[in-house]
Amino acid sequence: KLFIQIGCATALYFAGFSIDNLHGILGIYEIPKIVACIITILFITGVTNAFNLIDGIDGLAGSITLINSSFFGVIFLVNNQFTFALIAFALSGAIVGFLKYNFFPAKIFMGDTGSLFLGLLMSVFVIKTFQTNTSAELSISLSVVLIFLPVFDTLRLFAKRILKNKSPFLADKNHLHHLVLKIVPNHAYATGIICFLHGILLSLILLQNYLKGELLLTILIVSLALLVTLFLVLVVFLELKQNIYNLKKMVKSITRKNQLLEKI
Repeated sequence: KLFIQIGCATALYFAGFSIDNLHGILGIYEIPKIVACIITILFITGVTNAFNLIDGIDGLAGSITLINSSFFGVIFLVNNQFTFALIAFALSGAIVGFLKYNFFPAKIFMGDTGSLFLGLLMSVFVIKTFQTNTSAELSISLSVVLIFLPVFDTLRLFAKRILKNKSPFLADKNHLHHLVLKIVPNHAYATGIICFLHGILLSLILLQNYLKGELLLTILIVSLALLVTLFLVLVVFLELKQNIYNLKKMVKSITRKNQLLEKI
């Protein structure tokens, strides 16, 4: 599945969906093509998988996507991207019909096919927002927040699994929704709490825009960048640590063999 996702991300990049300009965020404007290609493919693949991972309890992935697609529809409408606004609102309507049968106790499930498709659409919506001539910071900051929870939870999980010397793709019960379920043992309430947190983040961004401040946006983006950097450093460190451990183990084995040979 990962290879197919990378293939889809590459196709989207060559179709024109590229993160090649940050419009002055953190002082960054145009990005070199090769860097833009790598960032775009990693971004699309990462966000696609992030939405797949949050699809763990009834109604959660659908509810988060409903909120996101509705906000993206408004963003596109404000920026005169009517085709994408129509797609976003159509997606919202489809999810409303789906959620009727997906809330606890669920009668139908979206599965990997649905969650991966929704994640792919969310990544495309974010990229399109960045490509839009957004003099208003609200559009970009909302886009970042709309994918924050799924991406943050994915990075947290990967880091935790790697720290335990496990595969980052290994399934477990440590997702954000699983942690909430330990406190509130009800799928509907857990979904509501997570969506409420999502709503708080969106409200903070709207408040930040109303107050005409850039501090919250900068803190948010820096936090995301630090999380990604920390994750990559962690991967390299743990890999190096494992290699050193294997090397020591091999040296000890050779030493023991030599000692046995000397005794013989």
